[in-house]
Amino acid sequence: DTEYLKSFVFEGANSIDCQISLLKNTRCSIYGASGAATLPFFTNTPMFAQQSRENGKRLLFEWQKRLTNGHKYIKLFDKYSMSNLYDSPVQEIFDEFKEFYRELN
Repeated sequence: DTEYLKSFVFEGANSIDCQISLLKNTRCSIYGASGAATLPFFTNTPMFAQQSRENGKRLLFEWQKRLTNGHKYIKLFDKYSMSNLYDSPVQEIFDEFKEFYRELN
C-alpha cells in the first residue's frame, strides 16, 4: 500500500535532529545507497536500500553491523551493476521491499 509511504525533505540547522526524530518514529526507511543511508544505523531503524553491486561493501562495514545487530533489519538490494542500475525493473525492487517489510512484523 503506497498510502503509507511518505517522502520528507528537511533543511536548515535542525535538519539532522528532525531526521533522527522521524527515523525513531517510523517502521522503516527506504534509501538509495548514499551516505545518508547510514543514518538509520544510528537509530537502529529498519532500512531498505538499493545499491549497485560495485558499491555493495560501503554499507557493510563492521562498525555499521555492530550498530544494527548484524544488519538484522537492513536489506541491501544489490542485484544490478552500476551500468544496469538505472534500468532495473521497478516491480522487482518493489517486490523485494514488500518481502522485507513483511518480515518486519
